[in-house]
Amino acid sequence: TLDKIFRQAMESRIVTNVKGKYRDNTPSGELYSSTNKQLSNLGDFVNGGGIKELITAGYSKDQILKIITSVFDSVGISTREDGSYSVPYGHDEKGKEIYNEFVKAMKAANDGGTVDPALLDKIADLQGRIDSDNLQIYGNNAQIKKLQATIETLKNEIKKEIEDLTKKIDDIEDTSKKDVNKATSELLDEYSAGKMTFDEFLAAVEGKVNDITGTSESQIGKVLKQFLTTDAKMVSLKGYAETLGGLIAENVTLSENIKTNTSALADAQKAADEAAAAAAEGSVDESLSRCDPIGFMKEGARYDFFIDEDGNNDLSNEQEFLGAKDGWAELVALDGQDGEAADGKITAEELQKKNVKVVVTNADGTQEIKDAAAVMEKLGGTINLDSYQDMNTDIGNKNILLGKFDVDFGEGDNEIEGYNTLDDINWLDDNYSFSDKDNGIGRFAQGASEDAIVDKGIMDNLTADIEALDGDLGKIADKLEITPEDLKAYNEKIQTGTEKEGSYLKGLFDDLEEKEKKLSEDLEAKRKKMAKEEAATDGTGDGEDTTTGEGEGTTTEA
Repeated sequence: TLDKIFRQAMESRIVTNVKGKYRDNTPSGELYSSTNKQLSNLGDFVNGGGIKELITAGYSKDQILKIITSVFDSVGISTREDGSYSVPYGHDEKGKEIYNEFVKAMKAANDGGTVDPALLDKIADLQGRIDSDNLQIYGNNAQIKKLQATIETLKNEIKKEIEDLTKKIDDIEDTSKKDVNKATSELLDEYSAGKMTFDEFLAAVEGKVNDITGTSESQIGKVLKQFLTTDAKMVSLKGYAETLGGLIAENVTLSENIKTNTSALADAQKAADEAAAAAAEGSVDESLSRCDPIGFMKEGARYDFFIDEDGNNDLSNEQEFLGAKDGWAELVALDGQDGEAADGKITAEELQKKNVKVVVTNADGTQEIKDAAAVMEKLGGTINLDSYQDMNTDIGNKNILLGKFDVDFGEGDNEIEGYNTLDDINWLDDNYSFSDKDNGIGRFAQGASEDAIVDKGIMDNLTADIEALDGDLGKIADKLEITPEDLKAYNEKIQTGTEKEGSYLKGLFDDLEEKEKKLSEDLEAKRKKMAKEEAATDGTGDGEDTTTGEGEGTTTEA
């Protein structure tokens, strides 16, 4: 008894001391992101060894959780009656990192510190690499799809222009072709040197040809101008194709990396779980893999209550389910709000006051979000809290029926049983549509990336199309008395000129969504961080990025 009193006094003192250290500890911003000052302070506390010190001092997991939830009461970490705990999923990268570090630190309290810290670091590192590669694939896929659309449009334009040129080429005069080609080559020298834009170059070609032929309406001038325009498009098409090939090849490499690292992660996680299980005599804390939906079934539809915490009028993740943080007590807390006496019933009006929603799963599997108060009012239903019965029954799929209760629909004796369950998180993922998953937020960030586009047949078909168009354009060049060597030189000068002009690949990806831009920035930050860590490990240098934007495998410019 004296020991318990002493511990309670020490816990209170620790809470006071920690609160004193973080005086600026007022909740702010989005609660589950690093914009919340309390969450940022929690990160400082964990990374500063706060939890480790409490473990060393002999505090149990339950005692540490009590201290944490007292000091950092807005960050969503909550305890359950069975001693387990739950954490939200960070709504930005820093927030996610803080929660992950907290869980990792708490594992030491949970399993007595028997899991090798190096193994936990390895797990975190492997997961980081998988996330980073998935992020790159996501960005690559967006660029590949954009490139494919642009290439298809450009191919069709070139094909039509070649068909038009083929009809016109036989009508031009045979005289002056050599002089015209010589003048064109000289003007291309000026264009490739950056002395004029491509439009100015075309105008200059037309003027020169008119001078040579002695007419302002020479057919060869019009055809040559159209030919050069089409040829420039071919140069761009080949550039796009090269970029596309690089992205697909990179996706192949990234996919192999993910496969390798996922296998290594599974092995490391298994080793960590076995160590934790052994330390806890076979009892593994599943607090992070379960959730507590509360709801009922009626006429083939399933109604699950949730709190729309982020205000997006959607079920964002499992943590929004009513009961996810404090079980049945969350529903009980809705009774008797605003000073009114609790009567053991939850009405539509009480659901309305807390803006409770329901996700309705229809008999055909489709899901829709509705206002809980409107649903209960329409159905004429009230929840009878006093009817709650503890069950703790295994109902399969790693799910447990914690308890059941009556929902009265005011239709005579027509009462149905509601449920309070503890469901496996994987089962929930398979049976509910979470908006965080669609948007790649929180723990869904890794899975949000699309499957890598690695179809090599795309390039085989594109290469064949380009060769065919090249052959047709070459026939027109031949009739213009432009030799293959001269045409090659033309192409090199056009590419040099367009690169200097800044029009090569310009604007191709300008309209990609802002989210993709942010993903790319996050990826670059992760990549540099990983490079520095690797360099520090193997002693090869400071890990600074030396990529120039040129050469094999580089996609930064695209």
